[in-house]
Amino acid sequence: MKILIIEPYPNYHFRSIFNEFDKDNYSIEMVCFKKVPSFRKGSDWEDSSRHKPISFFKSLLSILNNDVTVFLGVFSPLPKMMILFSLACILKKRVFIASEGFKNNSRFRKLFSPLFRCLSIFTEVNILCIGHNSNKDYFNAGFKRSNFYKFAFAENYLPYPTEEFVRGLAKFNSTDFNVLLVGRLISRKNFAQVIASCNEIAKKRGVHRNITIHVAGEGEDLELLKREAEKEPKVELILHGHIDSSGLTTLYKKAHLFVLPSLYEGWGVVLNNAIHYCLPCLCLDSVRSGNDFLIAQNQNGRIVSKDELTNALYDFVTMGSEELQLMAKASREVSKLWSAECIAFNLANLLSDNTFIPPEVGPLSRYSLQEYKSEECN
Repeated sequence: MKILIIEPYPNYHFRSIFNEFDKDNYSIEMVCFKKVPSFRKGSDWEDSSRHKPISFFKSLLSILNNDVTVFLGVFSPLPKMMILFSLACILKKRVFIASEGFKNNSRFRKLFSPLFRCLSIFTEVNILCIGHNSNKDYFNAGFKRSNFYKFAFAENYLPYPTEEFVRGLAKFNSTDFNVLLVGRLISRKNFAQVIASCNEIAKKRGVHRNITIHVAGEGEDLELLKREAEKEPKVELILHGHIDSSGLTTLYKKAHLFVLPSLYEGWGVVLNNAIHYCLPCLCLDSVRSGNDFLIAQNQNGRIVSKDELTNALYDFVTMGSEELQLMAKASREVSKLWSAECIAFNLANLLSDNTFIPPEVGPLSRYSLQEYKSEECN
Protein backbone atom coordinates (compact mmCIF):
# COMPACT_ATOMS: atom_id res chain seq x y z
CA MET A 1 0.00 0.00 0.00
CA LYS A 2 1.21 3.48 -0.92
CA ILE A 3 0.65 6.16 1.73
CA LEU A 4 1.30 9.86 1.25
CA ILE A 5 1.90 12.05 4.33
CA ILE A 6 1.53 15.82 3.80
CA GLU A 7 2.72 18.11 6.62
CA PRO A 8 3.41 21.83 6.98
CA TYR A 9 6.92 20.93 8.21
CA PRO A 10 8.65 17.65 9.20
CA ASN A 11 6.91 16.83 12.47
CA TYR A 12 8.85 14.31 14.55
CA HIS A 13 5.88 13.68 16.87
CA PHE A 14 3.75 12.73 13.85
CA ARG A 15 6.38 10.80 11.93
CA SER A 16 7.28 8.68 14.97
CA ILE A 17 4.02 6.82 14.47
CA PHE A 18 4.62 6.06 10.79
CA ASN A 19 8.18 4.96 11.58
CA GLU A 20 6.58 1.99 13.36
CA PHE A 21 4.87 0.78 10.15
CA ASP A 22 6.07 -2.42 8.49
CA LYS A 23 8.16 -1.16 5.57
CA ASP A 24 7.59 -4.41 3.67
CA ASN A 25 3.84 -3.81 3.52
CA TYR A 26 3.66 -0.02 3.36
CA SER A 27 5.39 2.42 1.05
CA ILE A 28 5.34 5.81 2.79
CA GLU A 29 6.12 9.10 1.05
CA MET A 30 6.44 12.23 3.18
CA VAL A 31 5.89 15.73 1.79
CA CYS A 32 6.38 19.07 3.57
CA PHE A 33 6.58 22.73 2.56
CA LYS A 34 8.42 24.48 5.41
CA LYS A 35 11.46 23.94 7.61
CA VAL A 36 11.26 22.79 11.23
CA PRO A 37 10.53 25.83 13.48
CA SER A 38 13.47 27.12 15.50
CA PHE A 39 11.79 26.38 18.85
CA ARG A 40 11.77 22.65 18.04
CA LYS A 41 14.99 21.42 19.61
CA GLY A 42 16.68 18.07 20.08
CA SER A 43 18.42 15.47 17.97
CA ASP A 44 15.15 13.86 16.89
CA TRP A 45 13.88 17.13 15.42
CA GLU A 46 17.25 17.66 13.76
CA ASP A 47 16.89 14.27 12.08
CA SER A 48 13.40 15.23 10.88
CA SER A 49 14.73 18.50 9.46
CA ARG A 50 16.85 16.55 6.96
CA HIS A 51 13.67 15.99 4.97
CA LYS A 52 13.71 19.05 2.74
CA PRO A 53 10.57 20.85 1.51
CA ILE A 54 9.50 19.92 -2.02
CA SER A 55 7.85 21.92 -4.74
CA PHE A 56 4.08 22.28 -4.82
CA PHE A 57 3.89 20.71 -8.30
CA LYS A 58 5.72 17.58 -7.17
CA SER A 59 3.23 17.21 -4.34
CA LEU A 60 0.39 17.26 -6.88
CA LEU A 61 1.95 14.30 -8.66
CA SER A 62 2.43 12.51 -5.34
CA ILE A 63 -1.32 12.58 -4.68
CA LEU A 64 -1.95 10.92 -8.04
CA ASN A 65 0.52 8.13 -7.32
CA ASN A 66 -0.63 7.08 -3.84
CA ASP A 67 -3.57 5.10 -2.46
CA VAL A 68 -4.10 6.98 0.81
CA THR A 69 -3.36 10.61 1.67
CA VAL A 70 -2.94 11.73 5.27
CA PHE A 71 -2.85 15.49 5.93
CA LEU A 72 -1.49 17.01 9.12
CA GLY A 73 -4.05 19.81 9.12
CA VAL A 74 -5.40 21.40 5.95
CA PHE A 75 -4.86 25.13 6.53
CA SER A 76 -1.14 25.75 6.87
CA PRO A 77 0.38 26.75 4.60
CA LEU A 78 -2.52 28.30 2.71
CA PRO A 79 -3.48 27.87 -0.06
CA LYS A 80 -1.24 24.87 -0.78
CA MET A 81 -2.70 22.49 1.76
CA MET A 82 -6.27 23.40 0.89
CA ILE A 83 -5.65 22.87 -2.84
CA LEU A 84 -4.02 19.48 -2.25
CA PHE A 85 -6.79 18.42 0.10
CA SER A 86 -9.43 19.43 -2.45
CA LEU A 87 -7.63 17.52 -5.21
CA ALA A 88 -7.37 14.35 -3.09
CA CYS A 89 -11.11 14.49 -2.40
CA ILE A 90 -12.07 15.12 -6.03
CA LEU A 91 -9.88 12.19 -7.12
CA LYS A 92 -11.78 10.03 -4.60
CA LYS A 93 -8.65 9.05 -2.73
CA ARG A 94 -8.93 7.71 0.81
CA VAL A 95 -8.37 10.92 2.77
CA PHE A 96 -7.44 11.40 6.40
CA ILE A 97 -6.88 14.63 8.33
CA ALA A 98 -4.86 14.49 11.55
CA SER A 99 -5.35 17.63 13.59
CA GLU A 100 -5.35 19.17 17.07
CA GLY A 101 -8.34 21.28 16.02
CA PHE A 102 -8.62 25.05 15.77
CA LYS A 103 -10.59 28.08 16.89
CA ASN A 104 -13.87 27.66 15.09
CA ASN A 105 -15.33 31.16 14.87
CA SER A 106 -18.32 32.18 12.75
CA ARG A 107 -16.18 33.86 10.09
CA PHE A 108 -14.21 30.66 9.63
CA ARG A 109 -17.38 28.60 9.24
CA LYS A 110 -18.78 31.03 6.68
CA LEU A 111 -15.62 30.84 4.55
CA PHE A 112 -14.88 27.11 4.58
CA SER A 113 -17.96 25.15 5.64
CA PRO A 114 -19.54 25.17 2.14
CA LEU A 115 -16.29 23.89 0.63
CA PHE A 116 -15.93 21.11 3.19
CA ARG A 117 -19.53 20.03 2.71
CA CYS A 118 -19.05 19.84 -1.07
CA LEU A 119 -15.78 17.92 -0.86
CA SER A 120 -17.37 15.40 1.49
CA ILE A 121 -19.68 14.46 -1.36
CA PHE A 122 -16.76 13.22 -3.47
CA THR A 123 -15.14 11.02 -0.83
CA GLU A 124 -15.35 10.02 2.81
CA VAL A 125 -13.02 12.21 4.87
CA ASN A 126 -11.73 10.62 8.07
CA ILE A 127 -10.62 12.86 10.94
CA LEU A 128 -7.82 11.70 13.24
CA CYS A 129 -8.59 13.82 16.30
CA ILE A 130 -5.45 14.79 18.21
CA GLY A 131 -6.79 15.69 21.60
CA HIS A 132 -10.06 16.55 23.31
CA ASN A 133 -12.63 18.56 21.29
CA SER A 134 -10.77 18.31 17.97
CA ASN A 135 -13.72 16.25 16.73
CA LYS A 136 -16.16 19.03 17.60
CA ASP A 137 -14.02 21.62 15.82
CA TYR A 138 -14.11 19.69 12.56
CA PHE A 139 -17.75 18.65 12.82
CA ASN A 140 -18.77 22.28 13.33
CA ALA A 141 -16.58 23.34 10.41
CA GLY A 142 -18.62 21.32 7.94
CA PHE A 143 -17.39 17.72 8.11
CA LYS A 144 -20.83 16.34 8.89
CA ARG A 145 -20.33 13.02 7.05
CA SER A 146 -16.89 12.20 8.41
CA ASN A 147 -15.70 9.48 10.72
CA PHE A 148 -13.92 10.76 13.83
CA TYR A 149 -11.19 8.73 15.55
CA LYS A 150 -9.12 9.43 18.65
CA PHE A 151 -5.52 9.99 17.70
CA ALA A 152 -2.34 11.37 19.25
CA PHE A 153 1.13 12.69 18.73
CA ALA A 154 3.78 10.37 20.15
CA GLU A 155 7.47 9.68 20.53
CA ASN A 156 9.61 6.56 20.68
CA TYR A 157 11.09 6.05 24.14
CA LEU A 158 13.65 3.71 25.63
CA PRO A 159 11.98 0.84 27.51
CA TYR A 160 11.22 1.38 31.19
CA PRO A 161 11.72 -2.12 32.63
CA THR A 162 9.28 -3.42 35.22
CA GLU A 163 12.06 -4.07 37.74
CA GLU A 164 13.29 -0.48 37.52
CA PHE A 165 9.73 0.86 37.78
CA VAL A 166 9.02 -1.18 40.92
CA ARG A 167 12.24 0.00 42.55
CA GLY A 168 11.37 3.57 41.62
CA LEU A 169 8.11 3.45 43.56
CA ALA A 170 10.14 3.85 46.76
CA LYS A 171 10.72 7.53 45.92
CA PHE A 172 7.15 8.32 46.97
CA ASN A 173 8.07 7.45 50.58
CA SER A 174 10.49 10.38 50.70
CA THR A 175 9.89 13.69 52.45
CA ASP A 176 11.22 15.37 49.30
CA PHE A 177 8.69 16.23 46.61
CA ASN A 178 9.96 16.99 43.10
CA VAL A 179 7.57 18.82 40.79
CA LEU A 180 8.56 18.70 37.12
CA LEU A 181 7.74 21.27 34.42
CA VAL A 182 8.93 20.80 30.84
CA GLY A 183 8.49 23.18 27.93
CA ARG A 184 9.23 26.63 26.59
CA LEU A 185 9.35 29.39 29.17
CA ILE A 186 6.57 31.52 27.70
CA SER A 187 3.42 32.98 29.21
CA ARG A 188 1.10 30.43 27.57
CA LYS A 189 2.87 27.61 29.42
CA ASN A 190 1.89 29.26 32.74
CA PHE A 191 4.83 27.92 34.77
CA ALA A 192 4.85 31.01 37.00
CA GLN A 193 1.47 30.02 38.45
CA VAL A 194 2.85 26.66 39.56
CA ILE A 195 5.73 28.37 41.37
CA ALA A 196 3.34 30.84 43.02
CA SER A 197 1.04 28.01 44.08
CA CYS A 198 3.91 26.01 45.58
CA ASN A 199 5.05 29.11 47.46
CA GLU A 200 1.58 29.40 48.96
CA ILE A 201 1.44 25.69 49.83
CA ALA A 202 4.83 25.77 51.58
CA LYS A 203 3.47 28.32 54.07
CA LYS A 204 0.56 26.14 55.16
CA ARG A 205 0.52 24.04 58.30
CA GLY A 206 0.63 20.32 57.88
CA VAL A 207 2.91 20.40 54.82
CA HIS A 208 5.88 18.24 55.77
CA ARG A 209 7.41 17.66 52.35
CA ASN A 210 10.27 19.70 50.91
CA ILE A 211 9.11 21.04 47.54
CA THR A 212 11.59 21.35 44.68
CA ILE A 213 10.43 22.56 41.28
CA HIS A 214 12.52 21.36 38.33
CA VAL A 215 12.05 23.30 35.09
CA ALA A 216 13.46 22.02 31.78
CA GLY A 217 13.25 24.55 28.98
CA GLU A 218 14.29 27.96 27.73
CA GLY A 219 12.38 31.12 26.93
CA GLU A 220 11.53 34.73 27.61
CA ASP A 221 9.89 34.09 31.00
CA LEU A 222 13.14 32.96 32.64
CA GLU A 223 13.59 36.08 34.78
CA LEU A 224 9.91 36.07 35.75
CA LEU A 225 10.24 32.54 37.12
CA LYS A 226 13.35 33.49 39.08
CA ARG A 227 11.61 36.48 40.66
CA GLU A 228 8.60 34.36 41.61
CA ALA A 229 10.84 31.73 43.23
CA GLU A 230 12.62 34.35 45.36
CA LYS A 231 9.37 35.07 47.22
CA GLU A 232 9.48 31.84 49.23
CA PRO A 233 12.81 30.34 50.41
CA LYS A 234 11.14 27.06 51.44
CA VAL A 235 10.54 26.20 47.77
CA GLU A 236 13.62 25.43 45.70
CA LEU A 237 13.59 26.20 41.98
CA ILE A 238 16.11 24.45 39.72
CA LEU A 239 16.29 25.74 36.14
CA HIS A 240 17.88 23.15 33.87
CA GLY A 241 17.54 25.03 30.58
CA HIS A 242 17.42 22.93 27.43
CA ILE A 243 18.72 19.43 28.16
CA ASP A 244 19.15 16.35 26.00
CA SER A 245 16.88 13.32 26.13
CA SER A 246 19.16 11.49 28.57
CA GLY A 247 19.06 14.35 31.07
CA LEU A 248 15.31 14.71 30.62
CA THR A 249 14.82 11.01 31.30
CA THR A 250 16.67 11.42 34.59
CA LEU A 251 14.36 14.26 35.62
CA TYR A 252 11.24 12.24 34.83
CA LYS A 253 12.48 9.27 36.83
CA LYS A 254 13.26 11.42 39.90
CA ALA A 255 10.02 13.44 39.80
CA HIS A 256 7.05 12.80 42.07
CA LEU A 257 4.56 14.85 40.04
CA PHE A 258 4.44 16.12 36.48
CA VAL A 259 2.46 19.33 35.89
CA LEU A 260 1.29 20.69 32.53
CA PRO A 261 -0.38 24.03 33.39
CA SER A 262 -0.67 25.48 29.87
CA LEU A 263 -3.43 27.99 29.25
CA TYR A 264 -3.80 26.24 25.89
CA GLU A 265 -2.06 23.09 24.68
CA GLY A 266 -3.14 21.39 21.46
CA TRP A 267 -1.46 18.19 22.60
CA GLY A 268 1.83 18.31 24.56
CA VAL A 269 4.06 15.27 24.01
CA VAL A 270 5.77 16.03 27.33
CA LEU A 271 2.69 14.42 28.88
CA ASN A 272 3.32 11.24 26.85
CA ASN A 273 6.82 11.25 28.30
CA ALA A 274 5.53 11.69 31.84
CA ILE A 275 3.16 8.73 31.68
CA HIS A 276 5.85 6.61 30.01
CA TYR A 277 7.93 7.12 33.15
CA CYS A 278 4.87 6.40 35.27
CA LEU A 279 4.32 9.77 36.93
CA PRO A 280 1.16 11.04 38.59
CA CYS A 281 0.11 13.97 36.40
CA LEU A 282 -1.71 17.24 36.92
CA CYS A 283 -2.88 19.34 33.98
CA LEU A 284 -5.31 22.11 33.26
CA ASP A 285 -8.54 21.49 31.39
CA SER A 286 -7.12 23.68 28.60
CA VAL A 287 -4.65 20.87 27.76
CA ARG A 288 -6.28 18.76 25.05
CA SER A 289 -4.19 15.64 25.62
CA GLY A 290 -5.67 15.22 29.10
CA ASN A 291 -9.40 14.50 29.14
CA ASP A 292 -10.36 11.21 27.40
CA PHE A 293 -6.76 10.67 26.33
CA LEU A 294 -3.71 10.50 28.61
CA ILE A 295 -5.31 11.41 31.95
CA ALA A 296 -7.94 9.23 33.61
CA GLN A 297 -9.42 11.54 36.21
CA ASN A 298 -8.36 10.61 39.77
CA GLN A 299 -6.67 7.46 38.50
CA ASN A 300 -3.31 8.46 37.04
CA GLY A 301 -3.77 12.16 37.69
CA ARG A 302 -6.08 15.15 37.85
CA ILE A 303 -7.52 17.61 35.34
CA VAL A 304 -8.49 20.94 36.88
CA SER A 305 -9.33 24.52 35.95
CA LYS A 306 -6.81 27.32 36.33
CA ASP A 307 -8.54 28.48 39.51
CA GLU A 308 -8.28 25.00 41.03
CA LEU A 309 -4.56 24.54 40.43
CA THR A 310 -3.32 25.56 43.89
CA ASN A 311 -5.75 23.28 45.71
CA ALA A 312 -4.89 20.38 43.40
CA LEU A 313 -1.15 20.88 43.97
CA TYR A 314 -1.77 20.93 47.72
CA ASP A 315 -3.63 17.62 47.43
CA PHE A 316 -0.67 16.02 45.67
CA VAL A 317 1.97 17.44 48.03
CA THR A 318 0.06 16.14 51.08
CA MET A 319 -1.05 12.87 49.44
CA GLY A 320 0.00 9.58 51.01
CA SER A 321 2.70 7.50 49.39
CA GLU A 322 0.37 4.58 48.67
CA GLU A 323 -2.05 6.75 46.71
CA LEU A 324 0.80 8.30 44.71
CA GLN A 325 2.09 4.81 43.93
CA LEU A 326 -1.34 3.73 42.70
CA MET A 327 -1.39 6.73 40.36
CA ALA A 328 2.08 5.82 39.09
CA LYS A 329 0.88 2.28 38.34
CA ALA A 330 -2.17 3.66 36.53
CA SER A 331 0.08 5.87 34.37
CA ARG A 332 2.06 2.79 33.40
CA GLU A 333 -1.12 1.16 32.07
CA VAL A 334 -2.14 4.32 30.18
CA SER A 335 1.32 4.53 28.61
CA LYS A 336 0.96 1.03 27.17
CA LEU A 337 -2.36 1.96 25.56
CA TRP A 338 -1.08 5.22 24.03
CA SER A 339 2.40 4.10 22.98
CA ALA A 340 3.66 4.91 19.49
CA GLU A 341 3.59 1.18 18.72
CA CYS A 342 -0.04 0.76 19.72
CA ILE A 343 -1.14 3.89 17.84
CA ALA A 344 0.74 2.76 14.72
CA PHE A 345 -0.72 -0.76 14.84
CA ASN A 346 -4.30 0.50 14.95
CA LEU A 347 -3.68 3.23 12.37
CA ALA A 348 -2.08 0.79 9.92
CA ASN A 349 -5.15 -1.43 10.18
CA LEU A 350 -7.49 1.51 9.61
CA LEU A 351 -5.57 2.81 6.57
CA SER A 352 -5.34 -0.57 4.88
CA ASP A 353 -8.69 -2.12 5.69
CA ASN A 354 -12.09 -0.57 4.94
CA THR A 355 -13.70 -3.14 7.22
CA PHE A 356 -11.50 -2.24 10.21
CA ILE A 357 -13.41 -2.46 13.51
CA PRO A 358 -12.15 0.29 15.85
CA PRO A 359 -11.22 -0.58 19.44
CA GLU A 360 -13.66 0.50 22.13
CA VAL A 361 -11.08 2.64 23.94
CA GLY A 362 -7.69 4.19 23.25
CA PRO A 363 -6.06 5.19 19.95
CA LEU A 364 -8.29 4.95 16.87
CA SER A 365 -11.41 4.33 18.92
CA ARG A 366 -14.30 6.01 17.16
CA TYR A 367 -16.40 8.90 18.45
CA SER A 368 -20.13 8.35 18.46
CA LEU A 369 -22.34 10.98 16.82
CA GLN A 370 -23.73 11.98 20.22
CA GLU A 371 -20.24 12.96 21.41
CA TYR A 372 -20.04 15.97 19.12
CA LYS A 373 -23.37 16.69 17.43
CA SER A 374 -24.67 18.50 20.53
CA GLU A 375 -22.03 21.18 19.95
CA GLU A 376 -23.12 21.94 16.39
CA CYS A 377 -25.06 25.09 17.24
CA ASN A 378 -22.60 26.47 19.83
